Amino acid sequence: TFGRGVTVPGTGIGSVPGSPAHRMQAYGIDATTGLAFAQMTAPAGATVISPLSTLIDAHGNQNSVRNALGLSTGAAALRSDTNLLTFNPVDGRRSSNAMVAEDAARITSVNLQLLAWAVVTKDTNGDPIDSTVTLREVSQYLAQLINETGNARLSDKAVVLAALKKSRVAVGWPDAGLDAMATVSYTHLR
Repeated sequence: TFGRGVTVPGTGIGSVPGSPAHRMQAYGIDATTGLAFAQMTAPAGATVISPLSTLIDAHGNQNSVRNALGLSTGAAALRSDTNLLTFNPVDGRRSSNAMVAEDAARITSVNLQLLAWAVVTKDTNGDPIDSTVTLREVSQYLAQLINETGNARLSDKAVVLAALKKSRVAVGWPDAGLDAMATVSYTHLR
């Protein structure tokens, strides 16, 4: 998460703009999984950078992403006022408001799914597990699916298979191999 108009800690080289000006991009180590990541982004106006903000940035429409992930209706629906680009799930999980804490848990789950998905489909798949995961590229596969089908639920094997077929992982793989990979992936992403 980041603020606006505040000094960037530890850098001494400036501050985050007081008003939305540019998209943000982060590189580093995910504290939850220990994976190195690159090109995690958030569009201008966001105050949180996450795998979910990267998908929204790649697609361009927060509501379409929210719908495609099943976060608008049904059992996994978020509160209508939860902004995916400004809601900090770390702070939300500490909330005494049960509905806020539930939204935080759902968003954390989606972020972990998207991070795991990035590992599965990274362009250098086969490298050691601690090699850098590029979130922007793998988010584009799901953004394309959202445009084509309106569905990006990684708990749906058909979605995982369709997204795998768009990725660099698919180059040279037979359909049976991709199907097997989709089965293993979606089982672990649920």
